[in-house]
Amino acid sequence: MAGRSPGPDAHAAAQALSVTARAAARQLELIRAARVARLSLDLQGAAQALRDGHALPEEALQAAQRLIRARGAALLTRRGALIQTGTLDAAALRRAARSLHLMRGPGRAAPPTPALLDLGTPGGWTLLVPLTSPEAAGGAWAFQLDACAPPG
Repeated sequence: MAGRSPGPDAHAAAQALSVTARAAARQLELIRAARVARLSLDLQGAAQALRDGHALPEEALQAAQRLIRARGAALLTRRGALIQTGTLDAAALRRAARSLHLMRGPGRAAPPTPALLDLGTPGGWTLLVPLTSPEAAGGAWAFQLDACAPPG
C-alpha cells in the first residue's frame, strides 16, 4: 500500500486544504492589519492629546508600547528613566541611555535616528527612538522587545 500513488480523493482533499490554508492566511493578515491600524490611531490620538496638553506622556508611551508589542517602555532623559511602563531591564535601560549619549555625540549636526540595539536584555532587543523636539533634546523613548515577538 505504501508504493501506490494517491487517488483522486487524496488530490481533492489536498486541494481543499490548500485553499482553506490560503484563506486562513489572508484572514489573519486582515486581522493583523486592522489591529495595527487601530493601535496606530490610538497612538496618534495620544500624541495629539499630549501636544494639546490634555494627556500625560505615559498615555502616548503606553500606546506606542502596545503598537509595537514591547514588553516594557521608558522615557529616557539626561537624568535617566523619567517614565516607565511594563517590564523593563534596568541594566539595559542604563546602557540605552549611554548609547543615546554616544549616538548624539559632540559636534553631531543631525539628530540620531531610531536604532534597534542588542543591550544584553535577556531574550530581546531595545528599540531606541531619540526625541528631536528642542524641549526634549537629549531624550528618547526606549522599548524593550522580545526576540520571539516581532513588532507589528
